Amino acid sequence: MQNQTIVGNSEMLIQALGRWPLFHDARVVAGSRTSDTQSVSLHVFNMTDRVDEQGHFELERHHRVEFIFSGVEKNTLPIDYSDDCLDSLTFAKLDERPDSKIIAVFSSHLDADGEIICERVELVSVAPCSALGESTSFSASV
Repeated sequence: MQNQTIVGNSEMLIQALGRWPLFHDARVVAGSRTSDTQSVSLHVFNMTDRVDEQGHFELERHHRVEFIFSGVEKNTLPIDYSDDCLDSLTFAKLDERPDSKIIAVFSSHLDADGEIICERVELVSVAPCSALGESTSFSASV
């Protein structure tokens, strides 16, 4: 099953970026945890095929997004999860049953890999931001 079909409200991010991202080089802005819930806020963007004067790929469509993981059964993310740079973020069902648990795998560039096994994943906000991940005035949320 495709990543975005597992995540509730995924269409908000697809609309903002024009596609479902790989979350490569996405920055973890903040995370918080309760006994059975985890929230994670990320700074995401599109990488273009254009290169700037310093030889870096140009980035566009910067957004801050927040995911809520509910019914968490396993969580190997650090308690104060933030300041990470992701290699990727993937979502998958553990099996083919309609009520199957979801696994979210956070692959880190900074050796902070982790995973969450939960009942639901919802995208609760998508907001344009600066190239540094700082909030601007508009946001779409559920």
